[in-house]
Amino acid sequence: MNEDLELAQALVAGIAKADALAIAECFGAEARLRALIPPGPVERYGAAAAGELIASWFADSDPLVLIERSVERVADRLHVSYRMEGTEMDGGPHGPTTVVRRGRRPPPSGRQAALLRFQT
Repeated sequence: MNEDLELAQALVAGIAKADALAIAECFGAEARLRALIPPGPVERYGAAAAGELIASWFADSDPLVLIERSVERVADRLHVSYRMEGTEMDGGPHGPTTVVRRGRRPPPSGRQAALLRFQT
């Protein structure tokens, strides 16, 4: 049980650093990641692919600052949420853009699957 909390904290820390390897270490080798992001749903299989995808969402934000995070048990699951702020370096015709990103994730049982929802 405590291991789940530590794993969730490690996931948020890895996302805050946009560190694909640190994120991947939070997933099992057989993980299935499903995410609904613009422009639509995506799916990845395996820890490395999940880590690379999640890190890519934050790779163009510099610096990325973790504003708040929460990890709490809700019944037999963990609720993981975070709020980060950064400047997207590819801000289009108006230059860099400051964005706030939030994420929520019910953690996987045995690190085997995840559902990520992001709001921008």
